[in-house]
Amino acid sequence: KKRAWNALSDADKAAKKANMQARKAAWNALSDDEKAAKKAARPSRKSMMAGKKAAWNKLSDADKAAKKAAMQARKAAWSALSDADKAAKKAEKRASWLHNRASVVR
Repeated sequence: KKRAWNALSDADKAAKKANMQARKAAWNALSDDEKAAKKAARPSRKSMMAGKKAAWNKLSDADKAAKKAAMQARKAAWSALSDADKAAKKAEKRASWLHNRASVVR
């Protein structure tokens, strides 16, 4: 995270800080009831993981084997990439995530 932050231009850093301050101000402007409602609407990590585990347990042995094989293939493809390619893919994914997060927060 720190490396990605340091790679940003001063203008990008200022924009991100301003965006964060605006989100924080909007959050602080909410009443306690509104904050509680927003927090309740957000699923907890524990419940999300429980759902994933239940879905996994419902799969047949063949489906589990297929998913594991696909994961191993993705892992092998990732390992075969050069460090530069890995860095480029990580940066692309991070930029996409930040863009999607910014559009959801607004």
